[in-house]
Amino acid sequence: MTSDRCGRLLAAIVLLTGAGLGGRPAAAQGLGDDVSIQVANQFEFYWDTDLEETVADDRLDAAISRGPFTLGATFLSHSPSDAQRLDLNDYGKQVQGVRKRWLEATTDDLDLRIGDVYATFGRGLALQVFEDQTVDYDNVLDGFYGAGYFRDASFEFISGTNSLDDPFQVMKAGQLLLPLPRRFELGLEGVWSDSVGSGLQSRPGGDRLMGAHLGGSVGELADVYGEYVTRDYRNFRQGGYEPPQGHGAYSNLTLYLGKLQLLTEYKDFLRYELPYINPPTANRSHASTLFNRGSHVANIRFDDERGGLVDAYLTLSDHTRLNGSYSKSEARHFHAPAWEAYGEIEQWLHGTEVVLRTGETEETVREGSDNVFFERITYSGTVVHPFNDIWSLDITGETQGVQESNEGTRDFQFPFDYRDNIVSATLNKSPNYSWALTVEWTDDDRQ
Repeated sequence: MTSDRCGRLLAAIVLLTGAGLGGRPAAAQGLGDDVSIQVANQFEFYWDTDLEETVADDRLDAAISRGPFTLGATFLSHSPSDAQRLDLNDYGKQVQGVRKRWLEATTDDLDLRIGDVYATFGRGLALQVFEDQTVDYDNVLDGFYGAGYFRDASFEFISGTNSLDDPFQVMKAGQLLLPLPRRFELGLEGVWSDSVGSGLQSRPGGDRLMGAHLGGSVGELADVYGEYVTRDYRNFRQGGYEPPQGHGAYSNLTLYLGKLQLLTEYKDFLRYELPYINPPTANRSHASTLFNRGSHVANIRFDDERGGLVDAYLTLSDHTRLNGSYSKSEARHFHAPAWEAYGEIEQWLHGTEVVLRTGETEETVREGSDNVFFERITYSGTVVHPFNDIWSLDITGETQGVQESNEGTRDFQFPFDYRDNIVSATLNKSPNYSWALTVEWTDDDRQ
Protein backbone atom coordinates (compact mmCIF):
# COMPACT_ATOMS: atom_id res chain seq x y z
CA MET A 1 0.00 0.00 0.00
CA THR A 2 1.20 3.52 -0.72
CA SER A 3 0.09 6.90 0.50
CA ASP A 4 1.04 10.54 0.39
CA ARG A 5 2.28 10.05 3.97
CA CYS A 6 4.07 6.72 3.88
CA GLY A 7 4.36 5.88 0.20
CA ARG A 8 6.34 8.96 -0.63
CA LEU A 9 9.91 8.95 -1.82
CA LEU A 10 11.87 11.88 -0.43
CA ALA A 11 15.20 12.97 -1.75
CA ALA A 12 16.85 15.85 0.07
CA ILE A 13 20.10 17.54 -0.83
CA VAL A 14 21.63 20.08 1.51
CA LEU A 15 24.44 22.22 0.15
CA LEU A 16 26.20 24.67 2.41
CA THR A 17 28.89 27.02 1.18
CA GLY A 18 31.13 29.27 3.19
CA ALA A 19 30.47 28.58 6.86
CA GLY A 20 26.73 28.03 6.72
CA LEU A 21 24.33 30.10 8.79
CA GLY A 22 25.25 28.45 12.04
CA GLY A 23 28.96 28.21 11.58
CA ARG A 24 31.97 30.48 11.80
CA PRO A 25 31.97 33.17 9.08
CA ALA A 26 34.53 32.70 6.35
CA ALA A 27 36.41 35.73 5.09
CA ALA A 28 35.41 36.66 1.55
CA GLN A 29 38.43 36.68 -0.73
CA GLY A 30 39.31 40.17 -1.94
CA LEU A 31 36.85 41.98 0.35
CA GLY A 32 39.10 42.49 3.34
CA ASP A 33 39.60 40.75 6.64
CA ASP A 34 36.64 42.46 8.32
CA VAL A 35 34.11 41.38 5.67
CA SER A 36 32.55 37.92 5.69
CA ILE A 37 29.92 36.20 3.60
CA GLN A 38 27.71 33.32 4.69
CA VAL A 39 25.65 31.33 2.20
CA ALA A 40 23.48 28.25 2.69
CA ASN A 41 21.38 26.51 0.05
CA GLN A 42 18.93 23.70 0.74
CA PHE A 43 17.12 21.76 -1.99
CA GLU A 44 14.38 19.17 -1.38
CA PHE A 45 12.46 17.07 -3.89
CA TYR A 46 9.27 15.10 -3.13
CA TRP A 47 7.55 12.57 -5.36
CA ASP A 48 4.01 11.52 -4.44
CA THR A 49 3.67 7.95 -5.71
CA ASP A 50 -0.14 7.97 -5.52
CA LEU A 51 -0.75 11.12 -7.55
CA GLU A 52 2.50 10.93 -9.53
CA GLU A 53 3.12 14.57 -8.79
CA THR A 54 6.29 16.27 -7.57
CA VAL A 55 7.27 19.14 -5.30
CA ALA A 56 10.61 20.94 -5.54
CA ASP A 57 11.80 23.31 -2.81
CA ASP A 58 14.89 25.49 -2.87
CA ARG A 59 15.88 27.81 -0.04
CA LEU A 60 18.85 30.16 -0.26
CA ASP A 61 20.09 31.98 2.86
CA ALA A 62 22.71 34.68 2.36
CA ALA A 63 24.31 37.20 4.73
CA ILE A 64 27.18 39.66 4.49
CA SER A 65 28.90 41.14 7.56
CA ARG A 66 31.32 43.96 8.11
CA GLY A 67 32.30 45.17 11.54
CA PRO A 68 29.21 45.23 13.78
CA PHE A 69 26.74 45.16 10.86
CA THR A 70 25.11 42.20 9.10
CA LEU A 71 22.70 42.29 6.16
CA GLY A 72 20.86 39.10 5.23
CA ALA A 73 17.99 37.64 3.22
CA THR A 74 16.24 34.32 2.59
CA PHE A 75 14.97 33.45 -0.89
CA LEU A 76 12.41 30.66 -1.30
CA SER A 77 11.22 28.74 -4.35
CA HIS A 78 8.39 26.28 -3.63
CA SER A 79 7.17 24.53 -6.80
CA PRO A 80 4.43 21.86 -6.70
CA SER A 81 4.00 20.32 -10.16
CA ASP A 82 0.21 20.78 -9.86
CA ALA A 83 -0.78 23.00 -6.94
CA GLN A 84 -4.51 22.40 -7.55
CA ARG A 85 -4.27 18.60 -7.57
CA LEU A 86 -1.94 18.29 -4.61
CA ASP A 87 -3.33 18.94 -1.12
CA LEU A 88 -2.72 22.61 -0.28
CA ASN A 89 -2.67 21.75 3.42
CA ASP A 90 0.29 19.42 2.85
CA TYR A 91 2.16 21.11 0.02
CA GLY A 92 0.96 24.72 -0.18
CA LYS A 93 0.82 26.90 -3.25
CA GLN A 94 3.49 28.13 -5.65
CA VAL A 95 5.90 30.54 -3.92
CA GLN A 96 8.89 32.33 -5.38
CA GLY A 97 10.56 35.35 -3.85
CA VAL A 98 12.06 36.87 -0.73
CA ARG A 99 10.86 35.12 2.41
CA LYS A 100 12.90 37.05 4.97
CA ARG A 101 15.34 39.96 5.17
CA TRP A 102 17.12 41.65 8.05
CA LEU A 103 19.74 44.19 9.10
CA GLU A 104 21.44 43.96 12.47
CA ALA A 105 24.11 45.75 14.48
CA THR A 106 25.92 44.17 17.44
CA THR A 107 28.23 45.70 20.05
CA ASP A 108 29.34 44.58 23.50
CA ASP A 109 26.46 46.42 25.19
CA LEU A 110 23.75 46.54 22.53
CA ASP A 111 22.06 44.33 19.93
CA LEU A 112 19.72 45.87 17.35
CA ARG A 113 17.91 44.17 14.48
CA ILE A 114 15.15 45.15 12.04
CA GLY A 115 13.26 42.92 9.63
CA ASP A 116 13.20 39.23 10.48
CA VAL A 117 13.42 39.08 14.30
CA TYR A 118 13.36 36.39 17.01
CA ALA A 119 13.28 36.24 20.80
CA THR A 120 12.71 33.70 23.58
CA PHE A 121 11.74 34.71 27.11
CA GLY A 122 12.62 32.23 29.82
CA ARG A 123 11.92 28.70 28.56
CA GLY A 124 9.35 29.93 26.03
CA LEU A 125 6.32 30.00 28.30
CA ALA A 126 5.53 33.68 27.67
CA LEU A 127 7.19 34.08 24.28
CA GLN A 128 9.21 32.02 21.85
CA VAL A 129 9.62 33.45 18.39
CA PHE A 130 11.99 31.13 16.58
CA GLU A 131 12.84 29.19 13.44
CA ASP A 132 13.51 25.46 13.07
CA GLN A 133 14.84 24.79 9.57
CA THR A 134 14.93 21.03 10.21
CA VAL A 135 11.13 20.81 10.17
CA ASP A 136 10.63 23.99 8.11
CA TYR A 137 8.78 25.83 10.87
CA ASP A 138 8.92 29.36 12.20
CA ASN A 139 6.67 31.93 13.84
CA VAL A 140 9.04 34.77 13.02
CA LEU A 141 8.08 38.41 13.53
CA ASP A 142 8.70 41.11 10.97
CA GLY A 143 9.66 44.15 12.99
CA PHE A 144 12.30 45.32 15.49
CA TYR A 145 14.39 43.65 18.19
CA GLY A 146 16.68 45.30 20.71
CA ALA A 147 18.70 44.09 23.70
CA GLY A 148 20.83 46.04 26.16
CA TYR A 149 23.34 44.74 28.70
CA PHE A 150 24.53 46.43 31.91
CA ARG A 151 26.91 44.41 34.05
CA ASP A 152 25.01 41.15 34.71
CA ALA A 153 21.55 42.59 34.02
CA SER A 154 19.88 42.76 30.61
CA PHE A 155 16.71 43.93 28.90
CA GLU A 156 15.09 42.69 25.68
CA PHE A 157 12.34 44.24 23.58
CA ILE A 158 10.65 42.90 20.45
CA SER A 159 7.83 44.33 18.36
CA GLY A 160 6.31 43.50 14.99
CA THR A 161 3.72 41.62 12.98
CA ASN A 162 3.71 37.87 12.55
CA SER A 163 4.08 37.67 8.76
CA LEU A 164 5.19 39.55 5.68
CA ASP A 165 2.29 38.29 3.55
CA ASP A 166 -0.69 37.60 5.83
CA PRO A 167 -0.40 39.52 9.11
CA PHE A 168 -3.07 38.80 11.69
CA GLN A 169 -1.50 40.15 14.87
CA VAL A 170 0.88 42.80 16.13
CA MET A 171 3.02 42.07 19.15
CA LYS A 172 5.01 44.03 21.70
CA ALA A 173 7.00 42.20 24.38
CA GLY A 174 9.74 42.89 26.88
CA GLN A 175 11.88 40.98 29.36
CA LEU A 176 14.10 42.15 32.23
CA LEU A 177 16.76 39.77 33.62
CA LEU A 178 18.26 40.47 37.04
CA PRO A 179 21.14 38.59 38.70
CA LEU A 180 20.62 37.19 42.20
CA PRO A 181 23.07 35.75 44.75
CA ARG A 182 24.29 32.15 44.47
CA ARG A 183 24.18 32.14 40.66
CA PHE A 184 20.40 32.54 40.46
CA GLU A 185 18.57 34.78 37.98
CA LEU A 186 15.15 36.43 38.09
CA GLY A 187 13.24 37.25 34.93
CA LEU A 188 10.21 39.54 34.58
CA GLU A 189 8.28 39.37 31.30
CA GLY A 190 5.28 40.91 29.60
CA VAL A 191 3.65 40.28 26.22
CA TRP A 192 0.94 42.33 24.47
CA SER A 193 -0.60 40.87 21.33
CA ASP A 194 -3.50 42.43 19.39
CA SER A 195 -5.35 41.58 16.20
CA VAL A 196 -4.56 43.84 13.25
CA GLY A 197 -8.03 43.28 11.81
CA SER A 198 -6.88 41.58 8.61
CA GLY A 199 -5.57 38.19 7.60
CA LEU A 200 -7.18 34.77 7.74
CA GLN A 201 -6.58 34.21 11.46
CA SER A 202 -7.55 37.65 12.76
CA ARG A 203 -9.85 37.93 15.75
CA PRO A 204 -11.43 40.93 17.51
CA GLY A 205 -9.25 40.83 20.58
CA GLY A 206 -5.86 40.54 22.15
CA ASP A 207 -3.87 38.86 24.90
CA ARG A 208 -2.03 40.26 27.89
CA LEU A 209 0.60 38.01 29.44
CA MET A 210 2.51 38.78 32.63
CA GLY A 211 4.95 36.43 34.26
CA ALA A 212 8.20 35.71 36.02
CA HIS A 213 10.80 32.97 36.11
CA LEU A 214 13.53 32.02 38.57
CA GLY A 215 16.40 29.65 37.99
CA GLY A 216 19.88 28.75 39.08
CA SER A 217 22.28 26.09 40.32
CA VAL A 218 22.58 24.46 43.73
CA GLY A 219 26.29 23.84 43.86
CA GLU A 220 27.35 21.01 41.57
CA LEU A 221 24.39 18.87 42.57
CA ALA A 222 21.35 20.34 40.85
CA ASP A 223 19.84 22.93 38.51
CA VAL A 224 16.38 24.28 39.34
CA TYR A 225 13.96 26.39 37.32
CA GLY A 226 10.37 27.59 37.69
CA GLU A 227 8.15 29.88 35.62
CA TYR A 228 4.56 31.12 35.91
CA VAL A 229 2.65 33.29 33.43
CA THR A 230 -0.94 34.58 33.57
CA ARG A 231 -2.99 35.13 30.43
CA ASP A 232 -5.86 37.65 30.15
CA TYR A 233 -7.88 37.87 26.95
CA ARG A 234 -9.29 41.22 25.84
CA ASN A 235 -12.36 41.18 23.56
CA PHE A 236 -12.54 44.38 21.52
CA ARG A 237 -16.23 43.91 20.70
CA GLN A 238 -18.55 45.78 23.05
CA GLY A 239 -20.09 43.26 25.41
CA GLY A 240 -18.03 40.44 23.89
CA TYR A 241 -17.18 37.36 25.95
CA GLU A 242 -13.91 37.35 27.87
CA PRO A 243 -12.97 33.97 29.37
CA PRO A 244 -11.57 33.67 32.90
CA GLN A 245 -7.87 34.20 33.39
CA GLY A 246 -5.67 31.41 32.08
CA HIS A 247 -2.17 30.40 33.10
CA GLY A 248 0.90 28.47 32.11
CA ALA A 249 3.29 26.95 34.64
CA TYR A 250 6.52 24.99 34.23
CA SER A 251 9.17 23.67 36.62
CA ASN A 252 12.35 21.67 36.16
CA LEU A 253 14.81 19.93 38.47
CA THR A 254 17.99 18.31 37.15
CA LEU A 255 20.16 16.21 39.47
CA TYR A 256 23.80 15.30 38.76
CA LEU A 257 24.62 12.09 40.64
CA GLY A 258 27.96 10.94 39.29
CA LYS A 259 27.36 8.73 36.27
CA LEU A 260 23.60 9.18 36.65
CA GLN A 261 21.81 12.32 35.51
CA LEU A 262 18.13 12.65 36.44
CA LEU A 263 15.81 15.23 34.89
CA THR A 264 12.26 15.94 36.06
CA GLU A 265 9.72 18.36 34.54
CA TYR A 266 6.19 19.45 35.38
CA LYS A 267 3.70 21.49 33.32
CA ASP A 268 0.25 22.96 33.93
CA PHE A 269 -1.69 24.75 31.16
CA LEU A 270 -5.21 26.15 31.44
CA ARG A 271 -6.83 28.43 28.84
CA TYR A 272 -3.35 28.99 27.40
CA GLU A 273 -3.76 28.34 23.67
CA LEU A 274 -1.57 31.00 22.02
CA PRO A 275 0.04 31.24 18.56
CA TYR A 276 3.42 32.67 19.57
CA ILE A 277 4.56 30.39 22.39
CA ASN A 278 6.42 27.11 22.32
CA PRO A 279 6.71 26.23 26.00
CA PRO A 280 8.45 23.17 27.41
CA THR A 281 6.16 20.21 26.90
CA ALA A 282 7.27 17.95 29.77
CA ASN A 283 7.37 15.23 27.11
CA ARG A 284 10.44 13.65 25.61
CA SER A 285 11.68 15.18 22.35
CA HIS A 286 12.65 12.55 19.79
CA ALA A 287 15.15 12.80 16.96
CA SER A 288 13.88 9.79 14.98
CA THR A 289 10.92 10.25 12.64
CA LEU A 290 8.37 7.67 13.82
CA PHE A 291 9.01 8.29 17.51
CA ASN A 292 8.53 11.99 16.86
CA ARG A 293 5.44 11.45 14.68
CA GLY A 294 3.79 9.27 17.31
CA SER A 295 4.66 11.52 20.24
CA HIS A 296 1.98 13.16 22.36
CA VAL A 297 3.67 16.53 21.75
CA ALA A 298 1.57 17.13 18.62
CA ASN A 299 -1.62 16.64 20.64
CA ILE A 300 -0.82 18.70 23.73
CA ARG A 301 -3.89 20.67 24.79
CA PHE A 302 -2.72 24.07 26.01
CA ASP A 303 -6.30 24.91 26.95
CA ASP A 304 -6.31 22.12 29.55
CA GLU A 305 -3.38 19.81 30.32
CA ARG A 306 -1.07 19.00 33.18
CA GLY A 307 1.55 16.33 33.65
CA GLY A 308 5.21 15.49 34.08
CA LEU A 309 8.33 13.74 32.82
CA VAL A 310 11.14 11.75 34.42
CA ASP A 311 14.22 11.21 32.23
CA ALA A 312 17.36 9.33 33.36
CA TYR A 313 20.81 9.05 31.70
CA LEU A 314 23.34 6.50 32.92
CA THR A 315 26.90 6.38 31.61
CA LEU A 316 28.22 2.84 32.07
CA SER A 317 31.57 3.47 30.36
CA ASP A 318 33.23 5.65 27.74
CA HIS A 319 31.56 3.47 25.09
CA THR A 320 28.12 2.72 26.55
CA ARG A 321 25.26 4.98 27.61
CA LEU A 322 21.69 4.12 28.69
CA ASN A 323 18.65 6.38 28.64
CA GLY A 324 15.12 5.80 29.88
CA SER A 325 12.13 8.09 30.34
CA TYR A 326 8.48 8.08 31.37
CA SER A 327 5.91 10.84 30.90
CA LYS A 328 2.23 11.13 31.75
CA SER A 329 -0.42 13.83 31.34
CA GLU A 330 -4.14 14.41 31.79
CA ALA A 331 -6.86 17.03 31.33
CA ARG A 332 -8.86 18.61 34.13
CA HIS A 333 -12.27 18.74 32.50
CA PHE A 334 -12.50 15.69 30.20
CA HIS A 335 -10.99 12.24 29.69
CA ALA A 336 -7.77 12.59 27.67
CA PRO A 337 -4.91 10.65 29.31
CA ALA A 338 -1.54 10.10 27.64
CA TRP A 339 1.66 8.31 28.64
CA GLU A 340 4.95 7.25 27.06
CA ALA A 341 7.71 4.85 28.13
CA TYR A 342 11.03 4.99 26.25
CA GLY A 343 14.40 3.22 26.38
CA GLU A 344 17.65 3.72 24.48
CA ILE A 345 21.15 2.26 24.42
CA GLU A 346 24.08 3.97 22.71
CA GLN A 347 27.21 1.91 22.02
CA TRP A 348 30.48 2.82 20.33
CA LEU A 349 32.15 -0.06 18.46
CA HIS A 350 35.59 0.72 17.01
CA GLY A 351 34.58 4.27 16.10
CA THR A 352 31.10 3.36 14.86
CA GLU A 353 28.12 4.64 16.85
CA VAL A 354 25.13 2.29 17.24
CA VAL A 355 21.88 3.51 18.81
CA LEU A 356 18.96 1.15 19.55
CA ARG A 357 15.59 2.54 20.69
CA THR A 358 12.22 1.16 21.77
CA GLY A 359 9.13 2.77 23.20
CA GLU A 360 5.39 2.60 23.73
CA THR A 361 2.82 5.39 23.82
CA GLU A 362 -0.88 5.42 24.63
CA GLU A 363 -3.11 8.46 24.34
CA THR A 364 -6.72 9.48 23.86
CA VAL A 365 -7.22 12.33 21.40
CA ARG A 366 -10.40 14.31 20.85
CA GLU A 367 -11.33 14.26 17.14
CA GLY A 368 -14.55 16.15 16.55
CA SER A 369 -17.09 14.84 19.06
CA ASP A 370 -15.35 11.47 19.54
CA ASN A 371 -12.42 10.25 21.60
CA VAL A 372 -9.89 8.24 19.57
CA PHE A 373 -7.48 5.91 21.37
CA PHE A 374 -3.98 5.29 19.96
CA GLU A 375 -1.42 2.70 21.01
CA ARG A 376 1.98 2.80 19.33
CA ILE A 377 4.92 0.43 19.83
CA THR A 378 8.08 1.56 18.04
CA TYR A 379 11.51 0.06 17.36
CA SER A 380 14.32 2.10 15.86
CA GLY A 381 18.03 1.76 15.18
CA THR A 382 20.74 4.07 13.85
CA VAL A 383 24.29 3.34 12.74
CA VAL A 384 26.73 6.21 12.22
CA HIS A 385 29.96 5.11 10.55
CA PRO A 386 32.81 7.58 9.89
CA PHE A 387 34.98 6.61 6.93
CA ASN A 388 37.54 9.27 7.84
CA ASP A 389 37.62 12.79 9.27
CA ILE A 390 35.62 14.10 6.31
CA TRP A 391 33.12 11.44 5.17
CA SER A 392 30.52 9.59 7.25
CA LEU A 393 27.35 7.57 6.63
CA ASP A 394 24.18 7.49 8.78
CA ILE A 395 21.63 4.69 8.31
CA THR A 396 18.37 4.56 10.27
CA GLY A 397 15.57 1.99 10.23
CA GLU A 398 12.27 2.38 12.09
CA THR A 399 9.06 0.39 12.41
CA GLN A 400 5.95 1.37 14.35
CA GLY A 401 2.89 -0.77 15.06
CA VAL A 402 -0.26 1.31 15.58
CA GLN A 403 -3.64 0.36 16.99
CA GLU A 404 -6.31 3.02 16.55
CA SER A 405 -9.81 2.80 18.02
CA ASN A 406 -12.63 5.34 17.88
CA GLU A 407 -14.33 5.01 21.26
CA GLY A 408 -17.61 6.22 19.76
CA THR A 409 -17.83 3.33 17.26
CA ARG A 410 -15.76 0.56 18.83
CA ASP A 411 -18.88 -1.47 19.80
CA PHE A 412 -19.49 -2.34 16.15
CA GLN A 413 -16.15 -1.66 14.45
CA PHE A 414 -12.82 -3.41 14.93
CA PRO A 415 -9.82 -1.19 15.76
CA PHE A 416 -7.50 -0.23 12.93
CA ASP A 417 -4.23 -2.12 13.19
CA TYR A 418 -1.37 -1.15 10.88
CA ARG A 419 2.41 -0.71 10.68
CA ASP A 420 4.49 2.22 9.41
CA ASN A 421 8.11 1.79 8.29
CA ILE A 422 10.99 4.09 7.39
CA VAL A 423 14.51 3.52 6.08
CA SER A 424 16.84 6.45 5.54
CA ALA A 425 20.48 6.98 4.63
CA THR A 426 22.51 10.18 4.85
CA LEU A 427 25.98 10.71 3.41
CA ASN A 428 27.86 13.55 5.11
CA LYS A 429 30.92 15.45 3.96
CA SER A 430 32.40 17.62 6.69
CA PRO A 431 31.80 20.38 7.36
CA ASN A 432 28.99 21.59 5.12
CA TYR A 433 27.56 18.93 2.79
CA SER A 434 25.00 16.15 3.21
CA TRP A 435 22.89 14.00 0.88
CA ALA A 436 19.83 12.15 2.24
CA LEU A 437 17.45 9.51 0.88
CA THR A 438 14.33 8.39 2.80
CA VAL A 439 11.78 5.72 1.89
CA GLU A 440 8.47 5.22 3.77
CA TRP A 441 5.74 2.60 3.44
CA THR A 442 2.67 1.41 5.37
CA ASP A 443 0.01 -1.31 5.33
CA ASP A 444 -2.74 1.05 6.48
CA ASP A 445 -5.64 0.28 4.09
CA ARG A 446 -7.00 3.81 4.42
CA GLN A 447 -3.93 5.33 2.81
